[in-house]
Amino acid sequence: MTTSKPYNRSTYYWRPGFRGPRRVDVALLRTCKRVWLETRPLPFEQLEMTFFVACSDRRPPGYMNDGPHQHLRCRRFTPNQWQALDRIHILLQGLTPENVGGFFNTQYLLRPSTVTYITRYTDWFWWEQRNPLMLDGATMQRCCLPETVTKVVMEFEMIQSRELELKTFIDGVFRNEDAHYWRRMDKRVLKNVKEWSWEGPTTFGDRKTFPHHPPGPTMTYVVKVLTW
Repeated sequence: MTTSKPYNRSTYYWRPGFRGPRRVDVALLRTCKRVWLETRPLPFEQLEMTFFVACSDRRPPGYMNDGPHQHLRCRRFTPNQWQALDRIHILLQGLTPENVGGFFNTQYLLRPSTVTYITRYTDWFWWEQRNPLMLDGATMQRCCLPETVTKVVMEFEMIQSRELELKTFIDGVFRNEDAHYWRRMDKRVLKNVKEWSWEGPTTFGDRKTFPHHPPGPTMTYVVKVLTW
């Protein structure tokens, strides 16, 4: 899998793993008709498709809405191709029943086994005012996932200067584990928290600065991952 036409680094949607449109090389599958017929589902079975459930400036160019058919290539998928998508990423701006269940309800053939939700630093509610980090368990319980989902991963990104807040937030989820669960994730329990970091911009598309950001063009982002 390769990345073509990289996104501008100072946009809301650029981050490690999502630096530009992804392309899957299928040249080997075209060597003969038999190979093509036997292996054509493989690219979609191996592809971890990415969707942006967010407002327009949080989506890359070409993503026209926040539903499954948000990109032109998605609108060309056949029923078999939709059904072959097993693992998907959703960059989520706001955890609401409409953003979660509503997304899948508009394409009933999309039935993955693994869903990874990514909350970017700029996806947190009122991040500009440095509001407290929250994950409402009651809202999670109202979000209905497809019956095929057996694993949900959540990545939470925050700037390094607020890393302690992120740790406190994660600890709170652990302390209230019974209140934070996904429907359709029968008897799944919270696993260990994974962590990684990256260097990203201090300003975004409008170049606006914020008092709680460090000086200079870059700052460290910290990401913690929860698995149900």
